[in-house]
Amino acid sequence: MKRLPLSPVSAAIIAFCAWQSTSLWSAWRFSPFDRLGWVAFLIWIIPAFRPAPTLTPAPVRTNSGTALQSSAIALALLGSLGSLHAICYIALACSVAALCAWGIRTSIWLAGATTWMPAFGFVMSQWLPRSPADTATAISLLRIVTATAAIAITFLPMPGKEKSQ
Repeated sequence: MKRLPLSPVSAAIIAFCAWQSTSLWSAWRFSPFDRLGWVAFLIWIIPAFRPAPTLTPAPVRTNSGTALQSSAIALALLGSLGSLHAICYIALACSVAALCAWGIRTSIWLAGATTWMPAFGFVMSQWLPRSPADTATAISLLRIVTATAAIAITFLPMPGKEKSQ
């Protein structure tokens, strides 16, 4: 997964989507099922800001970054107009994913964004019926493990590529 340069427009779009997603802070702070969502977010965002690996092939010239940025703006506006926070969180994920060249690895990494969203905690709390304390601990661990697995795909070497020295 190759990282694209951070332009002022990209930074502004990420800032706008982050501003629309400020309710994440209260969810991460007060919801028992979302307590470690901020850790999952920090783990998930690593591939967007790490140096581009040398083994990644040159990306196909597409407008994937522009499409993701456009969809991020549209989703953030839609989410704020409709007071649908989940849509704003998806917009934030799209705006960060626009920094990377599009490919199957980026798709998997983008799907891993669900680990830091409050919806993950809600869905897992419905599937893990135990005492609330045990469920919150299990969800926190599952959240971090899933976020780590989502970014691990970006660090794996490309198949068929030999290391150049």
